[in-house]
Amino acid sequence: LDLLDLRPASHRTPGLCRCMGPAPERNLRTVAGCSGSGGATDSSPCSGAVSESSCSFSGVELTEAMAMLEPEVWGTEPRFPKAGRFRPRLRYLWLRCLGGVFKVCSCRCRKPHDWEDPTVFARGTVQPHTMLAASGASPRVDGSAVAAPSVHEQDACNRLVLSGETWRFRFFEVLSPEQVPAQEFSGKDVKDEEWDEVSVPSNWQIQGYEAPIYTNMAYPFTGCPLRKPKLEPNPFGVYRRRFKLPLTFVQEKRQIRLILHGVSCACYCWLDGHLLGYHQDSGTPVEFDATKALEHGAAGTEHVLVVQVLKWCDGSFLEDQDTWWLNGIYRDVVLYSLPADNAIEDYRITTTVDPPFNDGADAEVSVEIAVRCRDACSVRCVVQDGTDAVAEGVQGLADDAQGHLCMMFGHGVKVFHVRMRMLRPKKWCPEQPKLYTLTMELRRGGSVLQTERWDFGVRDVRISNAVLQLNGTPLLVNGANRVEMHPIRGKALTDDDVLEDLIMMKRFNFNAVRTAHCPNKLSFYHFCDQLGLLVVDEANSECHGLAMLASVSYLQCDPAWRGAYLHRVEAMFGRDKNFTCIIGWSLGNESGFGSNWQACCDWLRACDTSRFVQFESGEAHGDATLIMGDGRHPASDIVCPMYADPERCMALAASETRPVIMCEYSHAMGNSNGALHLFYDVFHSKEYPTVQGGFIWDFVDQGLRAPRKPKPRSLEDYHLKGNFGYGGDFGSTSGAADKWFCCNGLVNTDRRPKPAMEECKYLMQPLTMSASLSELGVKTRVQHRTGRSLRGLMLRWELIDDCRVITLRGSQKLSDACDQDLELHCSGYCKGTGGLWVRVWTELEEPTNYAPKGHVVAQECVMLRAPAPAGASHQSPRACIGSRAPLATALPTGVASVKHQGDGDEVTIQGSSYTASIRGGLLVGLRDVAGREILSTGHGASLDHSFWRAGTDNDRGGADVFFPQLAGILPRSMLSFARQWTDVGLENLTSRVRDYSWQGEELTVDSDHGPERGRHFFRSSVRMSFGASSVTLRVKIVPNHRSGIVKLPCLPRIGLRFVLAPEFSRVSWLGRGPHECYPDRKASAPWCVHQRSVEDMHFPYMVPGECGGVADVHWVALQSGDGRGLLLEYSSDDAPPPEEGLLSGSPGARPAGMSGAQVSAARWTPSMAHAAAHDFELLPAGRHCSEEPVVLHVDTAHSGIGGTGGATDAVWRFHKQYLIDPRTEEWNYTVTLTPLGPKQLEVAAGE
Repeated sequence: LDLLDLRPASHRTPGLCRCMGPAPERNLRTVAGCSGSGGATDSSPCSGAVSESSCSFSGVELTEAMAMLEPEVWGTEPRFPKAGRFRPRLRYLWLRCLGGVFKVCSCRCRKPHDWEDPTVFARGTVQPHTMLAASGASPRVDGSAVAAPSVHEQDACNRLVLSGETWRFRFFEVLSPEQVPAQEFSGKDVKDEEWDEVSVPSNWQIQGYEAPIYTNMAYPFTGCPLRKPKLEPNPFGVYRRRFKLPLTFVQEKRQIRLILHGVSCACYCWLDGHLLGYHQDSGTPVEFDATKALEHGAAGTEHVLVVQVLKWCDGSFLEDQDTWWLNGIYRDVVLYSLPADNAIEDYRITTTVDPPFNDGADAEVSVEIAVRCRDACSVRCVVQDGTDAVAEGVQGLADDAQGHLCMMFGHGVKVFHVRMRMLRPKKWCPEQPKLYTLTMELRRGGSVLQTERWDFGVRDVRISNAVLQLNGTPLLVNGANRVEMHPIRGKALTDDDVLEDLIMMKRFNFNAVRTAHCPNKLSFYHFCDQLGLLVVDEANSECHGLAMLASVSYLQCDPAWRGAYLHRVEAMFGRDKNFTCIIGWSLGNESGFGSNWQACCDWLRACDTSRFVQFESGEAHGDATLIMGDGRHPASDIVCPMYADPERCMALAASETRPVIMCEYSHAMGNSNGALHLFYDVFHSKEYPTVQGGFIWDFVDQGLRAPRKPKPRSLEDYHLKGNFGYGGDFGSTSGAADKWFCCNGLVNTDRRPKPAMEECKYLMQPLTMSASLSELGVKTRVQHRTGRSLRGLMLRWELIDDCRVITLRGSQKLSDACDQDLELHCSGYCKGTGGLWVRVWTELEEPTNYAPKGHVVAQECVMLRAPAPAGASHQSPRACIGSRAPLATALPTGVASVKHQGDGDEVTIQGSSYTASIRGGLLVGLRDVAGREILSTGHGASLDHSFWRAGTDNDRGGADVFFPQLAGILPRSMLSFARQWTDVGLENLTSRVRDYSWQGEELTVDSDHGPERGRHFFRSSVRMSFGASSVTLRVKIVPNHRSGIVKLPCLPRIGLRFVLAPEFSRVSWLGRGPHECYPDRKASAPWCVHQRSVEDMHFPYMVPGECGGVADVHWVALQSGDGRGLLLEYSSDDAPPPEEGLLSGSPGARPAGMSGAQVSAARWTPSMAHAAAHDFELLPAGRHCSEEPVVLHVDTAHSGIGGTGGATDAVWRFHKQYLIDPRTEEWNYTVTLTPLGPKQLEVAAGE
């Protein structure tokens, strides 16, 4: 029964979850044999000697945690419905039996080392708590920048920051840390003058001491947690820092604490040769009591801090988090002091808002303050709005910490309870993140012993009728997952780095962040409080690698690991519990579910009833998970699946009685995020109110720059010559198996927003806007989605004609209402012919802490009058009738002169504005009247058919990515699109002319397109009509249904490829734009006239592929600086594709909703892009981009880019309605080529 762990906690064998109570005079945890005084055991950390005691959590029994879940804890009106519980059944029993077998088979005679023993995770550490004022100042946002924090003199005097300077460092590349006795580096008198100097905070891989490692799932070290882990090789680094204490630390009796805010992955600490303790958990701070180690030092005495950082420990099995494995002291190190006898150790702030929870409701502020006191003390609390006091309370009596307060604050403290009423306080929300300041004073008699300050917001989070509400209003989570990573500094982010990411999120209308997959740097939460970003705080726990053994829940079902899991949850909650921005707790990521996770759930719910608890890795059946969860475990307050598609979200809404908020969705790897607008159709639908958004995976690419050796002197000393790399770029052990799977963000490594960010901003914008013609001009309606006031916004508008000329513009201040109708008086400008659009946008009237005045919050572009059609209307609908380009002068009519030469194989056609050359039925040259080249042959044939594209990351996504050695035996459905296209040879098709014939000025060419050997894949028929001023290509494509393409899930593209002279670098078009857009990602790209350069159309994704395209194009012109160039006009006689729908649908002749051509222009061919491993490798060294010919694609059909995800599909799933069906009967389209002279087509520059 002990092995299966099925009995109630109160009846288990003592020791499984036993409390090790700390000394009452200090708020210290005594874990795994630490002394009650707070010092660690005297045994050497390398000796392997550990206490036989089992570890515990928070100084209370697990049975006491369970007792906390009685109904009275939740109150008469709970904010969250009581969740279900873990249901141990067959899967759980199988994992427990498996664990028993492994433990019997792996018995050892010796005791494991600390770093290999899951029951040892902390020695001599202080109970996790809110960061006190003396330990660090709260950073502030001022004008989108980090402002100097308001530091109170008393707090500054009681703080000594040890980081921010160079430390002595030595790297020990050993098999195991036990090989190097601690005496060689831990003593105060160790000679370290010859050691290297490194900056702290930092990661030692970023400083050249080792190659960084990236893995998605696999553990990058030997050892298996199914038995006692043995981690070898296990190198370590030693940091040494000399310092002197300030006079304020020694002039009076004070308690001195040492905080290391982030160390990866485990560390021992010595101070003046005295061992302070041991800790593991890379995501949360570790704090030691340094009083005894420093008590004999006088003012001016030099002290030495030594930190031994291990690369691996058993806790590494809980940190397999789809990111780089980087080690070192990567966050700040601080010494601070508190009064010795009477001091505030911790506090908890909660707000309770009266119904109906809006700005007009009163609220109660409850403050629980844990005090270590030997004298009679009192506590005074004051809530201030600026300098005005709005609430005050005094408490003179304190109680011993019991129940959930003991769990929260630990033993040996007194708890003061102060409750204050606030009358109609402004509520904190993403749109108006109002913060108040709480000042807490610990008093003895008439003197103030200690002052603590905290900025907090008043807000209410609850689930009502299966809908998550914020301040009584349904909440839509416009979120992103954010991994703490910087391309230059690794995990050692500065406050400026953090703020840069959050500012970008706010400017692109995100309102929520999930801390994937561990608690973030402390300033992150302060910034989120001030900016109004909602946070789901995630514990530092993920063991994704065990899913490869179908045992992802093993550690969650093993009692030996329970303390480690609870420690991580407790550390997260202890530090972050007072941040207003945090609306929910996440137990971790991709780790299965078991009795240990249930204990974590119980602990959190006992301590916090004001936030929801979520966990993705459980399943609806409630038992342990073996491979992947579905986000539906009954212990989770919300349903939080991964990569559910819109159809799955709708099904969950129908079957669940909880909110549905995806913890990850719309995988943003490379050119991705297709069909994002369909998710928002569901999010905004009144039919599915419980589907409330989610967190896109993820925010920023994790590209990295790493040196080859310490102290690099030039770019030659860096891998890739200083360019950003991914897994495998830094050596064979740096993650070659998972390659660039770390680069799946909405933002490039260098923080350049990808085009998909424009889609996010548009879909997440808080306003809806519409416009239509009226008698007075244009009628516009603006409405806030959440019913908030439009105050503070300015509406601006402009009329645009089909040459992008702004004919009129205006502005108007919006009212305090939540919606407003406006008349734009411009009737005189709305008459006439040709295309006419109105662009309306709202911008900030005044600067905010995240954006300057004039920042665009929302925008819309509406076509008021369609441009002139290119052809006559038909009775039957057509896929694209086309539109006429607004040429300045009329084109000559008539036909061109056709002149045959030699045997008739070579033909010259002379028009009024061009000369065309035909050889063997192919158009091989096109020149203007001056004989200058228009079509080029620099990148292959000047004109050819195109059926393949350079693979996007989603195209390349499949089981063959992770298991390339099995690609030959895997089912075809598991292979990536790119692999299937390559297997049939789609990228190497050869065009062979079957026949061609002339009839007057018309040439008809029939060709086959296929591999060198075997059946052709496509048969084309092109009818070329040579007019006086233009060449018209009428194209018919028929696929061969008896060839290999019929087995393909889809085709990449059907279209033409042109190669133009290098000088034609300016691109103008009528279609979607101006940013990159595709059939399944174009909601944010208005259909209008746009202009960009060829270079600007390219986006530098980490790994090159199909990119830079624009959708629904009717005409496109490529011109040189003097206006010469080529105009291409497109139309299609095929039936229009079906309308877009929420269901995935099925592939068709053209993607759903496609109403024009897909066009792209680049300086390289698809083959060149597909072959390049990095964007900087697109062109050979020495070749300049502007000298390369322009490769132009005009596609009548082009598959979407995917990234939707699905309940059973991979993250790169494509919505099938946006794919091209290879079983289509035929495609018919027309492209007209018109050479342009100077000033013949003038489109206004800019957007």
